[in-house]
Amino acid sequence: MFKRLKEKIEEEGNADFSPLKAPPGSVIRSQQEGPEPVKISEESSKSPERETDPAQLNETGTVEKSLVESDNKTEESDGKVEEVGTKPSSKKNDRAQSILSQLTSELVSLRKQYNQLLSAKEKNEKELNDKIESLEKSLSEKMIECRKMEKKNKELTWSADSLTSRLQIYGDYEKEDVIQKLQEQVNDLESRLRQRDFDIEIYETRMAAQSKQRHEDQMSFKKKTQILQDSVSSLQSSLGEKDSRLSHLNTEVLKIRSSLADVEKRRQQLDELIEEQKNNLTDKDQQLEDQESSHSATIDKLRLDHKKEIDELREQMKQLKKELKEKEEKLDRLVTELPDQPVVNTVLDGYSKSRMASSFTNSLRSTPGGVYRKEVEPLPRPVPRDPSDPALLPVENRLDDDDDDYDERFNPQYEVQLLELKRYSETLEEEIEEKSKAIKVQQQKINDLRKALMSKETQPDPPPPPPVPPLSLPVTTEIPLSPLDAKKFDATDINFQYLKNVVIRFICTKEDEALQLVKAISTLLELNSAEEKYIRDYLQYKLSWFGSMPLPPNISAVKSK
Repeated sequence: MFKRLKEKIEEEGNADFSPLKAPPGSVIRSQQEGPEPVKISEESSKSPERETDPAQLNETGTVEKSLVESDNKTEESDGKVEEVGTKPSSKKNDRAQSILSQLTSELVSLRKQYNQLLSAKEKNEKELNDKIESLEKSLSEKMIECRKMEKKNKELTWSADSLTSRLQIYGDYEKEDVIQKLQEQVNDLESRLRQRDFDIEIYETRMAAQSKQRHEDQMSFKKKTQILQDSVSSLQSSLGEKDSRLSHLNTEVLKIRSSLADVEKRRQQLDELIEEQKNNLTDKDQQLEDQESSHSATIDKLRLDHKKEIDELREQMKQLKKELKEKEEKLDRLVTELPDQPVVNTVLDGYSKSRMASSFTNSLRSTPGGVYRKEVEPLPRPVPRDPSDPALLPVENRLDDDDDDYDERFNPQYEVQLLELKRYSETLEEEIEEKSKAIKVQQQKINDLRKALMSKETQPDPPPPPPVPPLSLPVTTEIPLSPLDAKKFDATDINFQYLKNVVIRFICTKEDEALQLVKAISTLLELNSAEEKYIRDYLQYKLSWFGSMPLPPNISAVKSK
């Protein structure tokens, strides 16, 4: 249609007008009818473009700007997530890693939605830009045609003016022919103008439809732009939340890293302390073995010495028996020399044998363990004689002298030796008992230390304590022999001192080190399993970050059971 209109206008421009006269009214009417519709259509075609194009461009620019900003924020959040995701983890930051993985998945889904919205926006922008370009192109063509039509109208008015001037010049003789020709030309021009008006009306209707369609497209574009802006604002808010969560997680990760560095440092120190404790334990074991070997050697030596002394005493007893036999023989010789032989024999037989047997039996009864009690038994005392018998006086005096001499020579010596031997054996028994008690106490302490070290090694990565000096346990490497009049070694006093030391260490140390002393405390205080478990759970609760406080057991009910 536009092509046909353009061809008609070109034909009108190329047509030659002859110098004829025409009535001025028709020319004025054609002049008034021609350019007015063109101006209306031009204004109607220009007005929508002037009203809609700047707002559309501003909205498109804001949407593109918001999308670019959201894209930059998404890339920054992705970089932060990747930076946080590449950081090292341990068993203490599993929760942070799970939160980071969840956040990464949410960001990936948001990025997919963002890419879909961006592709839809680009597609809509491309379609709208194509439509706008086509409409602008058609509008420019129509404007060119309108300008050409205005130019033609001006030419027609100029030709009409020239015709009127020619009509005035020519005479009336040619007036009728000129009027007829002009009338034909006017009719032709009117038909052309009517056709042109009809074409312009068609063009205006099409332009109105196109402007309406363009307005609808603009409204749909505004709606889509509003939807995109809402989605961009929601994405920006979600990105802000993710950024805040990422910053919070970054701070937590930094804290975890610092705590992990401290834990690693304390763990190394604890490993060194454990190694030192192991070395101390090996030294203590070696010292204990040396002490046991020395104690066993001392006990064996004491036994051998005791056996030797017993053998010596037996030898001395044999010598005493021999001397006693010699005394008896001497007495027999003296008896044979005295008068009244039967009376003297009976007196000597009754008195001397009973005297010597009783003294010897008393001396042997003082020996430890009653070793020689079965060898000598007291003889029955004879019937006493009259001490005033003059025949027996010298014999009795002689026997009394021999008896006193025997008592002075042998009884004090053997009593002293037996007392010393008894005291020495008692001293050895006390020392052996003290050493056995000390060895038991040392073994108990070593077992407690081994259990504490084993529980520390089997425990799954607890936060290690700061470096502390090793426990000053009252372990003695050498126990000197106490004298006879010294006090006995009290095992309960040692246990009380050990309990006091452990309780002081348990109160003064930190929670992670106090976990090592729970077993010793429960053993010394005779705690049950529920109480020991409560102490461990409470110490672990004080060490943990997210744990719940354990409930104390019903101690009275447990004790009553």
